Amino acid sequence: MNDFETKLSMYVFPSTGDTFADDITAIRAEVYSSQGRSVTLSCNYSIKAQSLQWYRQYPGSAPQFLLLITDTTTPDVVEAKPPIPRLSVQLNQKRNRVDLEISSAEVTDSALYYCAVRPTVTGNTQSLYKNLWRMTGSYRKTRELAALHFTLCSSFIQHVVILLSVTAHSDRKHQSSIQKPLVQKSRMQRQTNTLQ
Repeated sequence: MNDFETKLSMYVFPSTGDTFADDITAIRAEVYSSQGRSVTLSCNYSIKAQSLQWYRQYPGSAPQFLLLITDTTTPDVVEAKPPIPRLSVQLNQKRNRVDLEISSAEVTDSALYYCAVRPTVTGNTQSLYKNLWRMTGSYRKTRELAALHFTLCSSFIQHVVILLSVTAHSDRKHQSSIQKPLVQKSRMQRQTNTLQ
């Protein structure tokens, strides 16, 4: 790996509550890219999904909603408000794959990324979701509702946690200080099996 490479380490964690370990998986355990290049974080899912969601978490902070895409005939995309630059989401329904694309990767992109799948559920769930979702031909969700949705319904969501560490040649001395808190965070996540 050269001095400009970006290392993406993927770890798979069970969600809180009931788990279905194989419902969502990272495509590759480690991905390498150079700073300034586009980076793609990819997950496969094996269940009928209502939506696929991406969150980002910096050390010591709560998960931040990034993007949501519906698994429908004509997928809708919901962005954070305000939208976060350089991020886009792609859904490949034939392959049951969702990609988070980060253009021109920067050191500030270093964080934990959550790829989450919300399964399609059966039965009467309107009362559970009516305060979280509004369906008016497309999904519309505020940043606050997204955070609440993620927190309250985490037991219904399967997720993959991705550690993204971006370094540059000039940051070589700072590489360990950038990676270390994230690695420690991921270890704590493994021990608690809960989202902070």
